[in-house]
Amino acid sequence: MTQKTINCSYSVIGSSYNIIASIGLLLMAFLLANKLTSKIDLDAITVRNEFELIFLYGGNISCAVILLINSFNQRTSVMIINEYLHWKIGSIEKRHNKSLQKEQYFQIIIFTMHIVINIMLIISEVTVENNLYLIVNVLPGFILGFIIVQYAIVLTSIKNSFYKLNDLLELMTKPVTAFPYDEVAIRHIMSNNFITENINTIKQSYRALHNILNGFSNIYTCPIIFALIYIYIELTYCIYYFITPFIHSTNNLRTLMTINSFFWISKNVFVVIVLTGCAMKIVVEVKRTRGILYKIMDNNTICSGLKYELEIFASELLEKHISFIAYGLVSLDSNFLKSMVSSMITYIIILVQYSQHSENS
Repeated sequence: MTQKTINCSYSVIGSSYNIIASIGLLLMAFLLANKLTSKIDLDAITVRNEFELIFLYGGNISCAVILLINSFNQRTSVMIINEYLHWKIGSIEKRHNKSLQKEQYFQIIIFTMHIVINIMLIISEVTVENNLYLIVNVLPGFILGFIIVQYAIVLTSIKNSFYKLNDLLELMTKPVTAFPYDEVAIRHIMSNNFITENINTIKQSYRALHNILNGFSNIYTCPIIFALIYIYIELTYCIYYFITPFIHSTNNLRTLMTINSFFWISKNVFVVIVLTGCAMKIVVEVKRTRGILYKIMDNNTICSGLKYELEIFASELLEKHISFIAYGLVSLDSNFLKSMVSSMITYIIILVQYSQHSENS
């Protein structure tokens, strides 16, 4: 029975759209700069003036650069996506429908939550700011957040692929009584030759999946760097702005500002936690692979040749050491979250002190 092949293809229209959209974002930022700057200058909070100018230019420029990069990398992206689709089709019979459904449900939930949070943000933003600010600030933030969510969805799919490979490996650690076959079939399944063939097949699948993961990581590294830098600055300011009504008690929009700031914070915290969580799950799944290999090697019934193959496989895993470090600047793990929180607290304290000093002077 032949399986239907699914292929993505390079699109000139899609590439052209990215270029046109990037130019449009840059034009929008610079054409609306004077209007928004005149509005900002009337505001009494100096910290807000400076940050909103950063958001005006930084957000749109970041989105424009990312769209241009995606346009130039489209052929590479199509090649890697096709490679992954072929990998999944080749292993689809080994996957359970429940596992596929859980993967799809989780991806849908992530995407839906991102959309819902942004809709709530837009509703709260309209009550506080005008439409001009909504266009030049909310739109870039949504695009950058969507890129992170997109990468998280890709990582979720790859993590489930690693999970299924580990399930196949784990079958070899079960006792013979766990298999519902007759005695002849059991002897065949548990024979060293059969296990060696399965180990080699899984090893090849693992290598291919590792290369696919590296390919996706290389594609998303630059966009993720731009997105995380922007989100870090925006989140720092939003937390500061969240506590601003409690510092400046004369503000008439205290309740609206607090609600609006809460949605800004929620939007950014959500995408950062989802991204780091998905990246860490892949690392955990790879560590699980090494544990299963050592568990198989502890079996005294396997021959020296099979043990040698397993040792080579385990050594490969140690050498590859899957981690998510973008240009050596950002490591997507728990340490990243800790350093992000600690540095934000420091900058928020500085901003509060600077704001109070500006008011007093």
